[in-house]
Amino acid sequence: MSPGVLLELHTLRFALDEGRFALMDSCAVPGHPVEALWCDRVTIGRIAIGLGAPCDAHALDAFVRRQQTVSAWRADAKALMKRLDRLGTELRSGGYFRKS
Repeated sequence: MSPGVLLELHTLRFALDEGRFALMDSCAVPGHPVEALWCDRVTIGRIAIGLGAPCDAHALDAFVRRQQTVSAWRADAKALMKRLDRLGTELRSGGYFRKS
C-alpha cells in the first residue's frame, strides 16, 4: 500500500480506538482511491457560489423554475427510454407480433 493509504489507515485506527468522534470526513472527492477505506458517504449539504452580478428574487425564482422544468424533462426522458428499451426487447424477441 502507498504511504498515504497507510497513514489514512493509521489515522482511522487511532480515531476509532479513541472513540471521540461521531463522524469523520475523508476529505476525498467522489471516486478518489482513499474512498475505498471508508464504508459510507453522507451528504451534508451543497454550496452554490454565484460568480456573476447579484441577482434579485425574481431572477432566483425564474432560475429555480427552470431547474424544476429541466428535472421534470429529465425524468420524462428516462421513463421514455425505459419504455423504448422494453419495446425494443419485445420486438427483438418476436413477442410483440405473437398472437395471444
